[in-house]
Amino acid sequence: MDPSISHSRTTGIYLLIGPDRYRQRERLQTIVAGAGADVMDHDVVRAGEVSAAELADLTRGVAATSASRLIVVEEAQRLAREACEWLIAEAEQLAGRVCLVVVIDGELEAKSPLQALVPLAATERFPWLPPDAVTRWADAYVAARGKRIDADATRELAVAMGADLGRLAARLDQLAAWVGERSSMTRADVRELQTAGAPSGRPADGKGGFALVDAIARRDTAGALQLIDEQLDSGKDVLELLGLLVWQLQRWLTVAHTAGARGTAKEIGDLQAWQVDRIRRELAGRSVRELQDGLEAAWELDTAIKNGRAVPRIGLEQLVLRLCKTTRDVSRSPT
Repeated sequence: MDPSISHSRTTGIYLLIGPDRYRQRERLQTIVAGAGADVMDHDVVRAGEVSAAELADLTRGVAATSASRLIVVEEAQRLAREACEWLIAEAEQLAGRVCLVVVIDGELEAKSPLQALVPLAATERFPWLPPDAVTRWADAYVAARGKRIDADATRELAVAMGADLGRLAARLDQLAAWVGERSSMTRADVRELQTAGAPSGRPADGKGGFALVDAIARRDTAGALQLIDEQLDSGKDVLELLGLLVWQLQRWLTVAHTAGARGTAKEIGDLQAWQVDRIRRELAGRSVRELQDGLEAAWELDTAIKNGRAVPRIGLEQLVLRLCKTTRDVSRSPT
């Protein structure tokens, strides 16, 4: 390593556990920023796609331009037993050599071999927030963007979105875009946005953000890419469009999961029956796994853009290409 490099050295093992992926992602971004690892020294792997030998090879790598390597293991609950046992056996040495972040989606099962890692790592848990905390979080999220939201509007959104801060953040971003320059957001705005999926609620010229969602639903790659050009040329921001895609993927997943359980429209959150019917038509040929992978890719792109590890426009275009492909064509995340 070049002795002139003055990055601070951040090593150790972090274990992030819980269903609240939004707060988990925020904490991950903080760790990544603190580690100071450049792109060449930052690896992200999915547990289901890495063996114990491959994980060992990654941790043995020497940092090229940073003080230490940063390795993030996503979906660690899917790690093979052999990889878990290796990780636990090597934990003490790893903690002094690399910055290793192990991310577990949901609760850690009592029988999981990774339970043995809990006392060996800096373990943080991210349970769902209670309703009053969700409401306070929403108020703060809106205030940080220079806007205000009425208390009844916040309560209605919190009830509709539940404790999933990712869904709530995406809806609040859409609501902020919906009201435009207006500084305050009301319950009437919430309800208008809720019905924006109706044909009559879409932009008349067919060039609005929702038209991009329509093009992706039809798997119209050329049309979707053209709409990205038009939206960015009109002043939209890449992260704003990405927020729209996250919001739509979450809606699709909500319906896909409920449809799989033979649920009725009444059981599907804030969606009305006609919206559910429309979304089910849009879901034709899409698997839950495809949708979940797309949402994961969108979250990863959001993190990569904010950390300066992705070119925003190129990343967005790659994500849209992925979402427009058929399940059998999808192989890797765009980030």
